[in-house]
Amino acid sequence: MTGEQIDLVNPGYGTYYIKLRAKSISSVLSVPTVFKLHISRPFWATWWFICLIMLAATALVVVAVRYRIAYLLRKNEKEHANEMKFIRSEYKALNALMNPHFVFNTLNNVQGLVNRNDKLAANEYIRVFADLIRQNMHNISKELIPLQKEIDLVTNYLLLEKLRFKELLNYSIEIDDQTDLSEIMVPPLLVQPLIENSIKHGILPLESAEGKVIIKIYERDGVLYIEVKDNGIGMMKSKERAGKSLHESFGMDNIRKRIEQLSIIQNKEISFTTNELRDEKGELEWTIVMISMPIS
Repeated sequence: MTGEQIDLVNPGYGTYYIKLRAKSISSVLSVPTVFKLHISRPFWATWWFICLIMLAATALVVVAVRYRIAYLLRKNEKEHANEMKFIRSEYKALNALMNPHFVFNTLNNVQGLVNRNDKLAANEYIRVFADLIRQNMHNISKELIPLQKEIDLVTNYLLLEKLRFKELLNYSIEIDDQTDLSEIMVPPLLVQPLIENSIKHGILPLESAEGKVIIKIYERDGVLYIEVKDNGIGMMKSKERAGKSLHESFGMDNIRKRIEQLSIIQNKEISFTTNELRDEKGELEWTIVMISMPIS
């Protein structure tokens, strides 16, 4: 305060008390007079307005984040749908490829019998072959079939191979009593190529009446196991016969790809393994191919 003027420099919001005293010519001071000064906040500085702005900003952030998440989810779903569409198309194409491969190999077997002039066996072979083709054409048109239908086809296929190779091939099919094959769905021609591979690369090179293929199907803790084992020459000798790399039939390679894609399509952990079982002396007893898949 200077002279008759009061200066308030940058006062904050709130209430202030100002005391004034008058001074006479004779320098006598009067009783102090108190003035109350209240400086109110503007609306944009009030707590409710600040809270409202913060809530609005938070809401905008939440909306923006949710919109971004929804956009990314839609994008991922679209990409996943396109990927699944492609996988399903490729899966169906691989299924379709198995049919001509299967028929071609079987016709080669008929040709072998005819060339040997084994008319009785050839006639029986053609009869069973006709049933087999009818089964196969019905199965291959579907993405999944009951496992019972696949085993019916496998049974006829083994009968054909037995007619062709006689005492050089022995086989058995063992199905656990608790396993209902009619309720379990599998791709067509899932088991047959495993057996074909065992016969072609294991049993036939053995050239022995002791050669045997065993098919076992069973369940353990909600998992289906399809096991094909043979006591043929084994993977190592098959590798030596084939050269530097182990020969793997078209059917086996096709099965690997189909199982990978079926795992994605059905969102199941389906495994495909091969190994050898040896005795205490290290001698080969069995070559085992195993497919395992959860039963839903």
